[in-house]
Amino acid sequence: MTRTVWIGVGMLALLAMVAGWWGSKAKKPVSDMTFQNDLVRAIGSAQEIRLTEHSSPHDWGRKLSREHVYRTKVLSPESRAKLAGMLAAMDPAPQEAIAACVPLYHHTIEFTGSDEQPVLICFGCGQIKWREMAAPGAAFQVLGDFLESEGFERSRDWNALAEAAEKEGTQ
Repeated sequence: MTRTVWIGVGMLALLAMVAGWWGSKAKKPVSDMTFQNDLVRAIGSAQEIRLTEHSSPHDWGRKLSREHVYRTKVLSPESRAKLAGMLAAMDPAPQEAIAACVPLYHHTIEFTGSDEQPVLICFGCGQIKWREMAAPGAAFQVLGDFLESEGFERSRDWNALAEAAEKEGTQ
Protein backbone atom coordinates (compact mmCIF):
# COMPACT_ATOMS: atom_id res chain seq x y z
CA MET A 1 0.00 0.00 0.00
CA THR A 2 1.13 3.51 -0.62
CA ARG A 3 1.89 5.95 2.13
CA THR A 4 -1.23 8.01 1.25
CA VAL A 5 -3.47 4.96 1.70
CA TRP A 6 -1.87 4.15 5.09
CA ILE A 7 -2.39 7.74 6.24
CA GLY A 8 -6.03 7.51 5.14
CA VAL A 9 -6.52 4.22 6.98
CA GLY A 10 -4.90 5.72 10.08
CA MET A 11 -7.17 8.75 9.94
CA LEU A 12 -10.25 6.54 9.59
CA ALA A 13 -9.14 4.46 12.59
CA LEU A 14 -8.61 7.61 14.64
CA LEU A 15 -12.01 8.93 13.60
CA ALA A 16 -13.63 5.61 14.60
CA MET A 17 -11.95 5.74 18.02
CA VAL A 18 -13.09 9.34 18.61
CA ALA A 19 -16.63 8.48 17.47
CA GLY A 20 -16.68 5.52 19.85
CA TRP A 21 -15.49 7.67 22.75
CA TRP A 22 -17.96 10.44 21.87
CA GLY A 23 -20.80 7.91 21.58
CA SER A 24 -19.97 6.53 25.02
CA LYS A 25 -20.44 10.04 26.44
CA ALA A 26 -23.82 10.50 24.74
CA LYS A 27 -27.14 10.32 26.53
CA LYS A 28 -28.13 6.76 27.24
CA PRO A 29 -31.08 5.63 25.13
CA VAL A 30 -34.30 4.85 26.90
CA SER A 31 -35.62 1.67 25.31
CA ASP A 32 -38.67 1.44 27.50
CA MET A 33 -41.48 3.94 27.72
CA THR A 34 -39.86 6.20 30.34
CA PHE A 35 -39.42 9.21 28.04
CA GLN A 36 -42.96 9.19 26.72
CA ASN A 37 -44.58 8.32 30.07
CA ASP A 38 -42.71 11.13 31.79
CA LEU A 39 -43.57 13.59 29.01
CA VAL A 40 -47.25 12.61 29.07
CA ARG A 41 -47.21 13.04 32.87
CA ALA A 42 -45.61 16.50 32.49
CA ILE A 43 -48.35 17.49 30.02
CA GLY A 44 -51.02 16.38 32.46
CA SER A 45 -49.56 18.17 35.47
CA ALA A 46 -48.68 21.49 33.83
CA GLN A 47 -50.96 24.43 34.48
CA GLU A 48 -50.40 25.62 30.92
CA ILE A 49 -48.43 24.40 27.91
CA ARG A 50 -46.97 26.93 25.51
CA LEU A 51 -45.49 26.22 22.09
CA THR A 52 -42.94 28.75 20.92
CA GLU A 53 -41.13 29.21 17.61
CA HIS A 54 -38.06 31.38 18.13
CA SER A 55 -34.57 32.29 17.02
CA SER A 56 -31.49 30.33 17.97
CA PRO A 57 -28.29 32.03 19.15
CA HIS A 58 -26.46 30.98 15.97
CA ASP A 59 -28.97 32.32 13.43
CA TRP A 60 -27.90 35.01 10.99
CA GLY A 61 -24.22 34.06 11.32
CA ARG A 62 -23.59 36.36 14.26
CA LYS A 63 -24.62 36.71 17.88
CA LEU A 64 -28.17 38.01 18.17
CA SER A 65 -28.97 40.85 20.56
CA ARG A 66 -31.67 38.66 22.15
CA GLU A 67 -33.98 35.75 21.41
CA HIS A 68 -36.69 36.66 18.91
CA VAL A 69 -40.09 34.99 19.27
CA TYR A 70 -41.82 34.45 15.91
CA ARG A 71 -44.89 32.56 17.04
CA THR A 72 -46.35 31.34 20.32
CA LYS A 73 -49.49 29.46 21.26
CA VAL A 74 -51.02 28.21 24.50
CA LEU A 75 -52.50 24.76 24.02
CA SER A 76 -56.20 24.20 24.54
CA PRO A 77 -57.31 21.23 26.66
CA GLU A 78 -58.16 19.39 23.42
CA SER A 79 -54.70 20.03 21.98
CA ARG A 80 -53.05 18.89 25.20
CA ALA A 81 -55.03 15.65 25.09
CA LYS A 82 -54.11 15.19 21.42
CA LEU A 83 -50.38 15.67 22.15
CA ALA A 84 -50.51 13.29 25.13
CA GLY A 85 -52.30 10.67 23.03
CA MET A 86 -49.81 10.96 20.16
CA LEU A 87 -46.88 10.58 22.56
CA ALA A 88 -48.43 7.65 24.42
CA ALA A 89 -49.07 5.81 21.14
CA MET A 90 -45.61 6.27 19.62
CA ASP A 91 -43.06 3.51 19.24
CA PRO A 92 -40.68 3.62 22.26
CA ALA A 93 -37.71 2.20 20.32
CA PRO A 94 -34.57 4.29 20.82
CA GLN A 95 -33.25 6.60 18.15
CA GLU A 96 -30.75 4.63 16.08
CA ALA A 97 -28.57 7.52 14.90
CA ILE A 98 -27.84 10.94 16.30
CA ALA A 99 -26.78 13.82 14.09
CA ALA A 100 -23.30 15.17 14.75
CA CYS A 101 -24.15 18.84 14.41
CA VAL A 102 -24.71 21.80 16.65
CA PRO A 103 -28.47 21.83 17.29
CA LEU A 104 -30.29 25.05 16.49
CA TYR A 105 -33.37 24.77 18.66
CA HIS A 106 -36.17 26.81 17.08
CA HIS A 107 -39.13 25.18 18.81
CA THR A 108 -39.84 24.92 22.52
CA ILE A 109 -42.61 23.29 24.52
CA GLU A 110 -42.87 24.98 27.91
CA PHE A 111 -44.75 23.74 30.96
CA THR A 112 -45.94 26.55 33.23
CA GLY A 113 -47.14 26.06 36.76
CA SER A 114 -44.58 23.31 37.34
CA ASP A 115 -40.83 23.05 37.73
CA GLU A 116 -40.61 20.89 34.60
CA GLN A 117 -37.85 21.60 32.08
CA PRO A 118 -38.89 22.77 28.60
CA VAL A 119 -38.60 20.48 25.58
CA LEU A 120 -36.22 21.93 22.97
CA ILE A 121 -36.53 20.71 19.37
CA CYS A 122 -34.17 21.10 16.41
CA PHE A 123 -35.82 19.93 13.20
CA GLY A 124 -32.63 20.70 11.27
CA CYS A 125 -30.79 17.74 12.76
CA GLY A 126 -33.52 15.88 14.58
CA GLN A 127 -32.45 16.51 18.15
CA ILE A 128 -34.79 16.77 21.11
CA LYS A 129 -33.45 17.99 24.43
CA TRP A 130 -35.45 17.21 27.55
CA ARG A 131 -34.24 16.11 30.98
CA GLU A 132 -30.98 14.81 29.47
CA MET A 133 -32.91 11.76 28.25
CA ALA A 134 -32.52 10.31 24.78
CA ALA A 135 -35.84 10.57 23.00
CA PRO A 136 -37.31 7.57 21.17
CA GLY A 137 -36.73 7.61 17.42
CA ALA A 138 -40.43 8.30 16.74
CA ALA A 139 -40.54 11.38 19.00
CA PHE A 140 -39.06 13.64 16.34
CA GLN A 141 -41.80 12.76 13.82
CA VAL A 142 -44.60 12.81 16.41
CA LEU A 143 -43.64 16.23 17.77
CA GLY A 144 -43.19 17.60 14.24
CA ASP A 145 -46.61 16.35 13.17
CA PHE A 146 -48.19 17.82 16.29
CA LEU A 147 -46.53 21.22 15.88
CA GLU A 148 -47.66 21.38 12.25
CA SER A 149 -51.22 20.50 13.29
CA GLU A 150 -51.06 23.54 15.60
CA GLY A 151 -49.97 25.88 12.77
CA PHE A 152 -46.19 25.79 13.29
CA GLU A 153 -43.59 24.97 10.64
CA ARG A 154 -40.67 22.59 11.00
CA SER A 155 -38.46 24.65 8.71
CA ARG A 156 -38.34 28.34 7.89
CA ASP A 157 -35.65 30.69 6.68
CA TRP A 158 -34.36 31.18 10.23
CA ASN A 159 -31.47 33.40 9.15
CA ALA A 160 -33.76 35.79 7.24
CA LEU A 161 -36.21 35.91 10.16
CA ALA A 162 -33.41 36.67 12.62
CA GLU A 163 -31.89 39.30 10.36
CA ALA A 164 -35.24 41.05 9.89
CA ALA A 165 -35.97 40.92 13.62
CA GLU A 166 -32.52 42.31 14.48
CA LYS A 167 -32.92 45.15 11.98
CA GLU A 168 -36.43 45.98 13.19
CA GLY A 169 -35.41 45.73 16.81
CA THR A 170 -38.62 43.85 17.53
CA GLN A 171 -39.12 40.98 19.85
